[in-house]
Amino acid sequence: MSDKKDGKNWTETVLLVVVFAAVFAAVFFLSQSAGKQEESTFEGLRVFSNGDAKAEMAAVLAPNNATIEERLFNGSDSRNSAVAVMAAEIARALHASKKGVSVYGVVDGVASINCNATNNCSGSTIVVEISNCDCLRVSDRIYVSGGKDFMLQNAQKIAGIIAYVLQPI
Repeated sequence: MSDKKDGKNWTETVLLVVVFAAVFAAVFFLSQSAGKQEESTFEGLRVFSNGDAKAEMAAVLAPNNATIEERLFNGSDSRNSAVAVMAAEIARALHASKKGVSVYGVVDGVASINCNATNNCSGSTIVVEISNCDCLRVSDRIYVSGGKDFMLQNAQKIAGIIAYVLQPI
């Protein structure tokens, strides 16, 4: 009788280990694929999206009004000028595409520039930020992310991409 009980315990243990391994593998693979975005190229610039980058950007920009968030640095940091140049070119492209545009600045994580002039200091459509990506990332918003040189050298190119995305089919 003891042998039957030991065999049953061993079978249950093996079954539990197999189930645990299967669940762990499923969670691992889902977590690896969940945050991955596909990389594509527009005008030589890297664009990360969940699939069709143009369609996703068009969906983000579908409303009649767009809000641009400038992520700025405290003080007279020269990177702020690069962010402002990029945001201005994007705003120009949006306006030319008949979109209402507002821009606000976030300094050290606090929405603080132009927030009294506009009612819309949250829920931005486009975020312009200094980072090491030198790319566009599309999710619920469009992130224009890059270094100072990237911002200054590609402002018109990114404005052109925005205009292209907004062209009627």
